Amino acid sequence: MSANGTPYEMLALYNMTDSVDSDTGKILLNENFKQIAETLKSLFKLTISSKTDSYTTVSADFGSYIRLTAGASKTITLHSPVAADVGKILRIQNVSGNSWTVATAATINGTLSALADNVSVTLVAGAAGEWDILA
Repeated sequence: MSANGTPYEMLALYNMTDSVDSDTGKILLNENFKQIAETLKSLFKLTISSKTDSYTTVSADFGSYIRLTAGASKTITLHSPVAADVGKILRIQNVSGNSWTVATAATINGTLSALADNVSVTLVAGAAGEWDILA
């Protein structure tokens, strides 16, 4: 059974228990629930990507957490989001001990030209060619 199966298969996903353990009284979870739990876990786990040199983001960075760790000032360049990127989130944290310059050919809706040490920013591709800063 797959998550994009028939409506009857989808309804079966809601039947997540096999039975109750007669000794402990605990509910025994079936494989459907275990698959759903693993999928949700993978959706909410951020990929951490440490950068020690100047870096240009790419669409594959969406959903990740970029840590700027270089000991010297560097530049992070934000790529220009395309229509397929709209609504996707990117989080950047500077832990380098120095300020990083932020560059982009795209429009940033808000003010962002540098990231000081121990400062983070969460960005969302608000439209093709545009970044929105989330508070």
